[in-house]
Amino acid sequence: MVLRVLVVATSRKTRGGITSVVKAHETGEQWDKYHCRWIQTHRDGPAWRKLLYLFTALLEYLVLLPWYDIVHIHVATTQSARRKKIFFELGHIYNKADGHAEKSLPSYTFARQWLQHYGYDLQKRRVTSGELRNKNVWWVTKQ
Repeated sequence: MVLRVLVVATSRKTRGGITSVVKAHETGEQWDKYHCRWIQTHRDGPAWRKLLYLFTALLEYLVLLPWYDIVHIHVATTQSARRKKIFFELGHIYNKADGHAEKSLPSYTFARQWLQHYGYDLQKRRVTSGELRNKNVWWVTKQ
């Protein structure tokens, strides 16, 4: 069974580090191997555009979430984390993991504090089976 990964991050059209990182991943072989799909949650511009991107992303996420195994959520700032909270919540309802082979959040301490504030925890686990076998994965769990 091949794992499928939903990547929740800012838009391709937004300047910044997260966009650059996700674009780089998009060109790698792992993007196709894990059937990655980029859900674009935010774009620079006026408030109406930001809201449009958020609502469109939520609809896309709700439709695709049941069909994917892992949700990978990029968080950059406190505001970014607030926007992504609903994606964490929905992922938890569907029992999806936020897995990655290395730290993808800007600061482990910041990420863990933010997650704990909303009733989650960030832990490093070693996967024992499947496609990610013998890989260290960052796992978001509900406390």
